[in-house]
Amino acid sequence: MALVKYGGGVVYQSGKMAGNIFARNAAGAYVRQWTNPINPSSPAQTDARAYLSAAATSWRTLTPEQRAGWKGYAQGTPLIGRLGEPITVSGISMYVRTNTLRLLAGDTPQLVAPITPGVPPTIEAASGWQLQDSASSTPNRLYNDTQSGVLGAGDELIFIQVSLPVSAGISFYKGPYSGPLAISNGQTAPLSFPLTGSVIGTDEYRFFRVRQMDENGRVSSPSFVGPLKATTA
Repeated sequence: MALVKYGGGVVYQSGKMAGNIFARNAAGAYVRQWTNPINPSSPAQTDARAYLSAAATSWRTLTPEQRAGWKGYAQGTPLIGRLGEPITVSGISMYVRTNTLRLLAGDTPQLVAPITPGVPPTIEAASGWQLQDSASSTPNRLYNDTQSGVLGAGDELIFIQVSLPVSAGISFYKGPYSGPLAISNGQTAPLSFPLTGSVIGTDEYRFFRVRQMDENGRVSSPSFVGPLKATTA
């Protein structure tokens, strides 16, 4: 892996080109050789792909007016791209973004686009989060006894995904994340999320990716909590 320093009008580069991967970590920008990733085809991964495919397939059932509504919502709702700058996605991309999560939550696809542009605020990854290990809670529990206020309204959904085990010194984890292990309606403090299907042992460190969907079907950008050490509550 080689570190790189950009200049001459090129500020940053991300993605694959000519067999190399351009990315960035805590040490700065770097380039590494591309390798074919392992495809474990886990049950959770298989389910996620099925929901993604189902959401894309359901787009074909929309009327021209419904498609135009999603196109208009997408044009009025820029998202943050890999380079940290606003990007405008297509109507089908925005439709799939919303409805993959709805299908994960056991709901039906939302055919009509949100009327109001924009996305909900990113969930505050404040301090005070704790992770209860599998020895003291089955399933594991992610909770925060100190955060005040409300995390989402009653009709909003909170989606929580978990990382692979990480070392204690890791300060950021991009992915992969599995789950969602928790799909919850909005909560008032103190916050508590049972992580269905998880077995996280004592002293394991994990990151969590959290998103919310409001009552209109608008999906927030993800926030990241961690690393958290699983402890006995």
